[in-house]
Amino acid sequence: MKKFLSIYIFFCVLFAGRVFSQDASNQDVVRNIKVNVYLDQIEKKRAQELTQKVSPVKYEVVPAVAEKPAEVKKAPKVKTDSLFSNTTTSFNTGVISQQIYGDSNYRIEFTDHLDDFGIDVNGASELNFPIRGYFAGARLTWQEKLRRDERKDLIRFTLDWYTHIYNNSSQMRDSDWFEDPFHAGRDIYSESNCDMGGYGIDARLVWNMFSLGDNIFTGPMLGYKYQHFNFSCRDLEQIGYGVFAPYYTSNVSGAALEYEVKNMIPYIGWSADILFTDDLSLNTALGYSFYAVSQDVDDHVLRYKRSTGDCQGHALLADMAVNWDINALWSFTTGVQYLHSSTSGRQIQTFYAGPYTGTVNNLDMQINTDQIAVNFVLSYKF
Repeated sequence: MKKFLSIYIFFCVLFAGRVFSQDASNQDVVRNIKVNVYLDQIEKKRAQELTQKVSPVKYEVVPAVAEKPAEVKKAPKVKTDSLFSNTTTSFNTGVISQQIYGDSNYRIEFTDHLDDFGIDVNGASELNFPIRGYFAGARLTWQEKLRRDERKDLIRFTLDWYTHIYNNSSQMRDSDWFEDPFHAGRDIYSESNCDMGGYGIDARLVWNMFSLGDNIFTGPMLGYKYQHFNFSCRDLEQIGYGVFAPYYTSNVSGAALEYEVKNMIPYIGWSADILFTDDLSLNTALGYSFYAVSQDVDDHVLRYKRSTGDCQGHALLADMAVNWDINALWSFTTGVQYLHSSTSGRQIQTFYAGPYTGTVNNLDMQINTDQIAVNFVLSYKF
């Protein structure tokens, strides 16, 4: 019985221990749940405090639309120093020294009455005025050079002005021919000492639109040449030939003739620049005028006769020049120019004194000129 009682007490104690242990475990679980609930409440409280401080982001649902392409902003315009985006502009100014050698002559055809012979004859008269002298002036040049190759003048405009400064001694020559039965060939010839003056303007625009390799640039050109010469002739020496010798041979001192002529020549042509080095180049040009105009005034002081002529025709121009760029600012150019002009029209003669006062003649006329000019130009770039 004691043994059984002891076993019963053992199992009771064991059962009570398990129940106590389980109850303690349950209490731990409950305590952990409470702790977790408490921590969760703290987290929620913190979250609420944060949401009160920071306003929530509101999202708005909008209907879908087609997306517009992004607008490309245009780059601001960059001002350049040129009319063209691929060129640079430069201006040069310089002084010109020029010598012109040539002549200007006119020829008329007429019917005249020879008082000493009592007959009417057809005839021709030709006066030759020498152009000899030194000129000085100025040159202004506008250049558009390629940015990728500044040796090339894409566009070049040149304006020259020159005036007479010194005259070489020269003589005017006057020849007359009569269609008469008395003498064949020239019938009257005279010479007079002649002083010359005058000025000129040359304008030329070149567009080198073609390239032949890396060193030759060529293209069309437009130009205009204006010349105004005046001549004062004095101390006449005249000779008559054959039967005309006794009547037309004489010497007259003093003023004999005043003459002025204007040449107005618009032209077109072709120009070429040949580059030998970066500093040395050659320019050649050939021009032609389909409408050259020459006008003149001749005052025969000894005969009291004033004649005005107006003629139209053609002209040929050719020139060649070598240019040396001394440095970035200074350049030197020397060249030669040729001009031939041939025009025809009418001359109006009016006698303003003497026995033929009031007589007016309308005659066929030609005005021609041939000139060679050598020039030197020193230019400065700015």
